[in-house]
Amino acid sequence: MIGCATKKRNQTNEPIISFTQADLRKIAEWKYGFDLEEQKLCDLFVVDGIPFDQTNIDSLLNQYDKTDFGLILMFELEENQTYNNRNCDILTLMRTKPQPNREKREILSEVKQIYNDRVSELIITDYQCAECPLMSVNNQIVWNPYERKRIVNELRVDQIQYIANISQPLNSDTFGSNGRNGIVEITSDALKIRTE
Repeated sequence: MIGCATKKRNQTNEPIISFTQADLRKIAEWKYGFDLEEQKLCDLFVVDGIPFDQTNIDSLLNQYDKTDFGLILMFELEENQTYNNRNCDILTLMRTKPQPNREKREILSEVKQIYNDRVSELIITDYQCAECPLMSVNNQIVWNPYERKRIVNELRVDQIQYIANISQPLNSDTFGSNGRNGIVEITSDALKIRTE
């Protein structure tokens, strides 16, 4: 048997709104642009480093609220590469919160360097950073590169619930050319995005 049940993280009385396998298929298509008519999603899901097979993943996902997950990453396996003897094209990795401070600090430092090296100090209204990843803060896309740079430079590790730097290109139909350098995803109750 692959995988075993982990403790439920949602400790409130609010109803749990869980991910389903159908939700994960939508993420594969919408966020990452995979064509699931042509490519096969692995029937193995890795959650916090533990593999769960097709029959166990739904019961595991039912234990978690969607907000308990900090990262859902789907990536294409290399040609002739298999995972755990599965014949499939796309592997799903999921990480739950909380995230260790050491990991937050490392990712935040890496992201700060990207924006500070690639976004100029001089604000040009039509400037686009061709090498910068997109940013999502509390599931809201931050399109302006100067706002992204401001956010990472003002952000402290203790304000972060979860941060992920996904370098994999995103679906161009959803994110346009802005998603070709991936996305930095941040969850934080302390962040306020400037819209002007």
